[in-house]
Amino acid sequence: MKLATLALVIANLASMPIKHARGYAVLIDAAATRSRVPPLLLVAIVDGESHWNPRIMNARSGAAGLGQVLTGACARSPTSEACRVSQAPLFDPETNLRRSAAILRGNWRLCGRTWEGALAGYQTGRCRPVPLTRTVAARWKALERAAATPGRLRTPPRTPDGRQAPAKRKRVLGRP
Repeated sequence: MKLATLALVIANLASMPIKHARGYAVLIDAAATRSRVPPLLLVAIVDGESHWNPRIMNARSGAAGLGQVLTGACARSPTSEACRVSQAPLFDPETNLRRSAAILRGNWRLCGRTWEGALAGYQTGRCRPVPLTRTVAARWKALERAAATPGRLRTPPRTPDGRQAPAKRKRVLGRP
């Protein structure tokens, strides 16, 4: 997949400026290539787990960063690289995406060599899909369809002075 297409997918999905999306596209492509995982699956995981916030941390589980990687990820991952990570480096997007891709690839091997099984292992620690796994898998398939039809992807709109227009906010019930 071309980096420009991956950046457009990320910009459309996350409602972020294209220059930020390009940076994430480079990191995701490098991590996906290194671990031999589908880049759009990694995009779907990041969107579902952290909504593109690299500084997010789950207070209950200790999962951190873009891919919500656990410091004890070695319990399910056969890769020693994912085992010996402290929490501070997990807030670095490049490190977190590399760890996420390595864990996903390890789960692919453990869970019957299917990406749906690997996704279930990534999210739950078991190879059986749960509703959340099915939601992220459906998002991944939708991203693949969108990337396959370039006409469905659009560069985010610009203001008259050339800057990217702010994303439209979704209306919440009971609020204007």
